[in-house]
Amino acid sequence: MLEDLMIILHLFFLTVNARVEVHPDNLTKIIKEEIDRIFKEVGYKEEKLNALIPGRPNPTFRYREIVKL
Repeated sequence: MLEDLMIILHLFFLTVNARVEVHPDNLTKIIKEEIDRIFKEVGYKEEKLNALIPGRPNPTFRYREIVKL
């Protein structure tokens, strides 16, 4: 029971949500290098790492003129 609790206490997730002007392959490389640098002493297990190129915004509604507040 105590050992299970200790394992749970050392479990965490890291989410990086950023809009950057870098190709996803380069971004993945940069993030992996920094995570390795920061966590190399305590160790970590990478479960999932995604980097993507989102499509252009396509808003459903557009204003015909500038809206003044």
